[in-house]
Amino acid sequence: MALAPVGIDDPFLELGGHSLHAMQVHARLVNEWPIDFPLQQLFACATIAELALWIAQQQAAQLSPEMLAEFLAALEATEQAKV
Repeated sequence: MALAPVGIDDPFLELGGHSLHAMQVHARLVNEWPIDFPLQQLFACATIAELALWIAQQQAAQLSPEMLAEFLAALEATEQAKV
């Protein structure tokens, strides 16, 4: 039986996610991203898109104002290069 594609806007719990899955995902994320990542955040963010935004916000909060300004300038330059 083929599974339907899963997208970043599909809710974790509606796809059959449960506490054991959440613990597995949490372990992988903690290894990948050097931020304080509470397990309950997986349930607070219903989708991968929401979780990615939360991670980006946590990373941005750890940057100095100078580094954040540099990052945003580089991001803006990348977006302008696409046009």
